[in-house]
Amino acid sequence: MPARDTDGGSGVGHRLRWAAPLAAVLVLATGTAAAHGLWERRVDVAVTPVTAGSLVITTAWVGTPPTWTPIFPGETRDTGLLRVSGTGAGATLRWKVSATVTFGDGFAGHVTTQLYRGACGGTALPSAGYAPAGGYGPTDTVDLCLRMTLAPTAPSDLQGRALVPTIHVVADQVTS
Repeated sequence: MPARDTDGGSGVGHRLRWAAPLAAVLVLATGTAAAHGLWERRVDVAVTPVTAGSLVITTAWVGTPPTWTPIFPGETRDTGLLRVSGTGAGATLRWKVSATVTFGDGFAGHVTTQLYRGACGGTALPSAGYAPAGGYGPTDTVDLCLRMTLAPTAPSDLQGRALVPTIHVVADQVTS
């Protein structure tokens, strides 16, 4: 015997009418839970120690400190070696060295200078500073030399006067 339509002639059974909305709710709920699951994802990260350190930079002339004798236009003078020493602790602490030179007594603008790593005339110290690959360690040293030249056109009142430089040494931290 054929099944009877008891829902008023629409041809859709009672179970089917509720199955479609129920399936939609299940699909939406599953999608929402999956999207929420992506936001809650956790990843373990390896823990590595972070160490802090301290660094003190000192400078000292190697051997006898230079004497600042009179200089005449066009003359060039080299200083002795100035040793820059680091003292500190820290497994990851690294630094680079840079230096600038100033003069008093009217010499500014009439003297050209060049700083070198090691002996004068060797490897020039870049104005941005220098460090070997990975930087200097907390207890490393570097020697600097200064070459100074009084301009041939320097004013006569500077001729024959002692040229006394002030070397400003800076150690900047670098990442290794």
